[in-house]
Amino acid sequence: MLSMTGYGRAMCEFDGRQLSIELKSVNHRFLDLSFRMPRNLMFLEDEARKAIGARLARGHVDVFMTYRNLRSDAKSVTVDRGLFDAYAAALDSVAESGLRDDRSLMSIARMPDVMIITEAEEDQEALRALMKQTIDQALEKLKSSPFRAKFHLSEKDRAYVEEKGMDTIRQHAFDFIGKRLAPADIPNDGKQTPMRGHPVFIAQHATACCCRGCLYKWYKVRPNKALSDEQIGKIVNLIMAWIEREMQSAE
Repeated sequence: MLSMTGYGRAMCEFDGRQLSIELKSVNHRFLDLSFRMPRNLMFLEDEARKAIGARLARGHVDVFMTYRNLRSDAKSVTVDRGLFDAYAAALDSVAESGLRDDRSLMSIARMPDVMIITEAEEDQEALRALMKQTIDQALEKLKSSPFRAKFHLSEKDRAYVEEKGMDTIRQHAFDFIGKRLAPADIPNDGKQTPMRGHPVFIAQHATACCCRGCLYKWYKVRPNKALSDEQIGKIVNLIMAWIEREMQSAE
């Protein structure tokens, strides 16, 4: 694939290990990968970059990884016997105070830091194989969602942006999002953003910020709740980033 705007998600599980990968891409002149993953998967980043780079030539791609180890040997529990004995001795020292001694094994075990939970070291080879399988599936799903890749600014749209300037276009974006996307109740949701007529409209469709249904599908923004100022700002930034890339690609 050269470049596309789309979304792909895959979840694979093998031998008690469960890995989920989400890919969100928008058009870009170069391949730009951004990763968000747990610390225990950081060793996979270079290999993930190579795997995605072998299939994508261009585009800004956000890669989200989540992982769960469900194996019975994933964690071990031990007792800090020294600390346990110290708690017991401390309680012995006040046992003659006249208070009822109602301690039990579990009551001492519940005291801070007595029980130690240790995560087992991950099998890196098993995770590499699982990552490759999951990335392949996510890329296939990304490839099968070409709808948003068809959106581009026309010559007329670009001329409008050049005439008005990016600051004015950004203000238009705030206005459109505030009136058409931000309210909690939108009677015509799914139809409020035209397919043409303004560069911001095109960018909204390209980035899946065209309706509350798409916002929830792509970004998990809850419907039936007014957007916050912070959410509106993030949406406008995403729209403007797409417009800027479209303007640069025409140079």
